[in-house]
Amino acid sequence: LRETPSSKYAQRTEWNVRDSDATVVFTVEARIVGGTLLTLEIARRLNKPLLCLHRGNAASPTVASAASKLIRFLCDNRVQRLNVAGPRGSQQPEAAEYGRSVLKRVYNSLPGREYASTQH
Repeated sequence: LRETPSSKYAQRTEWNVRDSDATVVFTVEARIVGGTLLTLEIARRLNKPLLCLHRGNAASPTVASAASKLIRFLCDNRVQRLNVAGPRGSQQPEAAEYGRSVLKRVYNSLPGREYASTQH
């Protein structure tokens, strides 16, 4: 973990993409803007593996299929360090829960793992 010299999100975003093996972006709405769009652009510019998981209006069945896609993506790209991104909670409040649900399912699929929530 290294702090960026600038407090601007663009530099943090670039360093997060640069310093990871791949990036996954979780969204609920189809329209991608702001920092989330910047993340996609940087990943493409740096030729980093990128997976966008869009929940849309569906719920649980999409979590299972998204988790399968993410597992395949992680294996295919031999990812050790994953950058997890998405829109701000003020823009898409459900995106964080969607991402958390998918990541929980992926984590629980690993041998000997059980997700422990750190939320109180």
